[in-house]
Formats: sequence, structure tokens, C-alpha cells
Amino acid sequence: MQRRHFRFISPNWRCMAAFAVAIALAGCRESPEADPPGIQADARVAPAARGEPFAVEVNAKKLLRRDLDAHIALRMAQQNRDGVAQADEDTSRAAFEREIVERFIREIVLLDEAHRAGLRLEANDLDAAIQELKKQVPPGSTFAQELRRRNLTEQGLRQDPALRTGLLIEKLFESSVPLVENPGEEELRAEYETEQSRMHVPASVQLRHLLVGSAPNSDDTERVGRRAFAEQCRARLLEGDDFEAMAKAQSDGPAKSFGGNMGTMTIPDVRAVLGDAVADASLSQGLNEIGDVIESELGFSIVQVLARSPARMRPFEEARPGLEKVVRNRRESEARQAYFESVRRAARITYPDS
Repeated sequence: MQRRHFRFISPNWRCMAAFAVAIALAGCRESPEADPPGIQADARVAPAARGEPFAVEVNAKKLLRRDLDAHIALRMAQQNRDGVAQADEDTSRAAFEREIVERFIREIVLLDEAHRAGLRLEANDLDAAIQELKKQVPPGSTFAQELRRRNLTEQGLRQDPALRTGLLIEKLFESSVPLVENPGEEELRAEYETEQSRMHVPASVQLRHLLVGSAPNSDDTERVGRRAFAEQCRARLLEGDDFEAMAKAQSDGPAKSFGGNMGTMTIPDVRAVLGDAVADASLSQGLNEIGDVIESELGFSIVQVLARSPARMRPFEEARPGLEKVVRNRRESEARQAYFESVRRAARITYPDS
């Protein structure tokens, strides 16, 4: 049975997380100078033996073959656990290898460039990054809860090589890549026409949720008992008990500490977080009604829909700020890639057969 997860990944977080692979595989370090913070933070790398096989060497830093193979094995195991279909194992291995090698090259080249430019992380850089990540916490959860789900602490996150490396490279881009121009009206309208599929706004609901949890592998007796308890909770709500107080006391759901208040969520998000049955009920249930007990893989849910908005198409003026961001991000991405290519040409990159 597929587990459902909260989304807790901003564009910056995705960028930061992507750097973990190459840092973990950084291999033998031969530079006599101090490494940037992202490399310093990594204490997991074993030194290379003389003559040990490597996949690529970038500015005297090697991606060892044994580390590369180990990480490919982890990626393929994760792919199998996630149920991703593999057309061909050799093809998957080759794709992972290309991805990891290119990421290693990009990371080392940019980190070395940041080091040459004298860039260093300051405490306020990390503070700002943590504050930005806190803004990405989904409704019904807290930053501390999201960290616990990933077996992290805030202090551990501050020391995480992926975060520190991502921030240092971001600092390099900000200091070295010129700002892009704002897009004009004609370009924005062309983007709007091209991206009509993205102008669809799905239906959304504002709801309260009370979950009486039940493990998917629980026996019939336990599930019957949990359903009975959920029915008791619903009966009390119908009699006038306060939903928020009951959710805080009885719910096993993600918004327990908020009295079951999930905020406003799109229907696709409701499906991803609470399941199809709850999403379907939130579309059909009367406003402010205490709904029937809903059984799902999570257990037994009681939902109260406070508001509902139908699906619609976003008009141009409403979409304008998002379109400006898309076009600017594309231009910025192209400018950063051009900058990376320019510093890559000056890097010393060696492959085993070269």
C-alpha cells in the first residue's frame, strides 16, 4: 500500500538536496588549501588508496569508483522500493552514473570557484535559509515535525553538507551572474497562451479533519474498535461538541495540534495527504456538515468542509505575477548555466581513460 507524504520541498530545497550526492562522493581531496564549508562538513568520505579506480577527477578531487557504484546501488534500490518500472537495469545504471558524475563535476567546479572568490557562509546565510524553509511547511504541520519525519534536527540541518553547499553555490551565482531583465507584455502574453494547461486552478476546500488512526495491517477486531470510536466522536460532534477541542484531544491526524484545521487545500493535495475517499467526500459533503465516518488506509476520518471553491481558468492579469516569475526563472537558469559552462572550461577534468 502506497504511503502518502506531505510536500515539503521548495525550489531552493530541491536545489540544496541535489547537492548531497556529489558531496557524499567527494573522494580523495588533494588540495593543500582549506575546502569550502560544504566539503568541510562532510566527514563520511574515506581517503582513496594510491591508484584506486576513479570515475572522474575534477581539480584534483576524485569521484572514486567504489563510491559511485555504492551510490548507484542505493539509487536503484530506492527506485525498486518506490515501484518505478525499469525498462532495463543496465540502462538505469548508466543513467544514474551520468547524472551523478555530472553533478559531481558541477558541484566541485562551482565550489572551487566560490573558494577562489573568497566566499564563505555566514551565520545569517543559514538563518535566512532556515526561515525560508519554515515558510514551506504545509498546512497542518510544523517545521519541527517535518524535520522529525526526516530524522533531522535544526542544528543537524544547519550542518548538513547539502544545505551548506547549496547556499555557497547560490552565493556564487548571486555575486557572479548578472541580473536578468524583466519580461515585457508581449512575451508574457505569449507565455500565457503557451501554458494554458497550467492556467487551470483545481477545486479547493477549507476543512477540518479528525482522524482515528488504524494501521493498514491491523486485524479486524482492532479496526472494528477504531471505527466504533470514530462513530462515537462523530455522535458527540453532532450533539454540539467543539470540533477543534475534540481534534486536539482525540485526532491522530497531521493537524491535531491545530484542532484539525487543515486550511485551504486543492483537491489534488487532499488526495495526496488524506486519500481519495476524503477528497471525494470534501467535494460532495454539505458545507459545515459533520460528515460520515470515512474509512481509508490511514484509518477513520471525520471531515467538516468550511468552504469550497470550484475549478476555474486563471485569467491573464491574475496569472501575470506567476508568468513573470516563470520567465525570469528560465532566463536566470540559462544565465547560470552559461556561467557554469564558462568556469567549467577552465577546470581540470580528467577521466580514467583520458
